[in-house]
Amino acid sequence: EQVWGSWNAAGVRAHLAEQARAGAFFALDLDGMRVGAVAFEQHDTHIQIEEMYIVPSRQNQGIGSAVVAHIVSLASREQLPVRLRVLVSNPARLFYERLGFRVTASTPERHFMERPH
Repeated sequence: EQVWGSWNAAGVRAHLAEQARAGAFFALDLDGMRVGAVAFEQHDTHIQIEEMYIVPSRQNQGIGSAVVAHIVSLASREQLPVRLRVLVSNPARLFYERLGFRVTASTPERHFMERPH
């Protein structure tokens, strides 16, 4: 709420559904249950993680780490860094730092992060 206002679960679901139809999002399923979604794109110079969501009840169980490790593995094969951005108010920055990402630039709203190949 600090940056974007109140959480709108229905709006987020609609956004994810539209992105999935466009091929940008991948559903994360575990034991037959949807546990999240991730969007990433390969560019000539890097792989960009656009968004990643893990349902709150399944956070801190290694799912996000496994997803990021998979993306890093894909990037390593191509000898590309992985980039992403997080809101300044988002504690996920610490999560990404534990996985080897470093802040390369910041604005008042966002941190831009990169993990070298």
